[in-house]
Amino acid sequence: MKQWKEIASTTRWLLQRELTILYKNAFDSLIDCLIIPLTFIVISGFILPYMGMPADYGAFMAVGACMMMSWNSCAWFGAGPMIADLESDRSITYQLTLPLPAWMIVIKYALGFAIYGVILNVLTIPIGKVLLGSRFDLSNFSWIKFALIYPSANVMFGFLAVAIALWVNNSFEFGRFWARIGVQLTLFSGLQFSWHTFHQVWPTIAYIDLLNPLVYAFEGTRAAVMGQAGNLNFWLCLFAVWTWSIVFALASYKLLKKRLDCV
Repeated sequence: MKQWKEIASTTRWLLQRELTILYKNAFDSLIDCLIIPLTFIVISGFILPYMGMPADYGAFMAVGACMMMSWNSCAWFGAGPMIADLESDRSITYQLTLPLPAWMIVIKYALGFAIYGVILNVLTIPIGKVLLGSRFDLSNFSWIKFALIYPSANVMFGFLAVAIALWVNNSFEFGRFWARIGVQLTLFSGLQFSWHTFHQVWPTIAYIDLLNPLVYAFEGTRAAVMGQAGNLNFWLCLFAVWTWSIVFALASYKLLKKRLDCV
């Protein structure tokens, strides 16, 4: 019992340190996370409808942009500095000397990234509503579903970001990952179109795309915000998000032991 108290106390201290860093850079980080979504919302809500897109496409993109930036917050603001640390100071090795098992270090990093994603991007949807007005219908918004899927999706992004940081060997390979895999995962996540639309256009590839973990984060969040119609089943998405979180957590732990030769 004493050991678990020490683990909990140390983990809480490390997360508090992450929150302190976030607080110090909160304003600049918030601007960084809002500029791109606001651009997406303005273009998709006010310009693209004149080119034949549905009038509510701006609302569709507001949710997509929120999840895109949650993913980017974990993958860029989280994994990027982690990779830089592994290439230089390796402060992570200090954390391995603390009274924490190695698997808790993985959880600490993933939760730290997830906290960034949750806090910095939650304003995207209310700001989208203010900008789009009646074109952003929130009558089907479910607080319960949103409270389940939004932090869960960010936790999945956090574990995936840790796995990526430990998988690539350096910053150059991190850039190559994004060119070859990361951008494709993002573009086929449902950012700009729903999975059902993809299925109507290209059924075979759409079924393969169900292996993309980001799909469930985007579809599940849209089901929570805009209603179930036109989206994958919410509960299926929530189950898939947690399943992928476990997969990425286990992969991260294995990669950490291999990368740093820890027990």
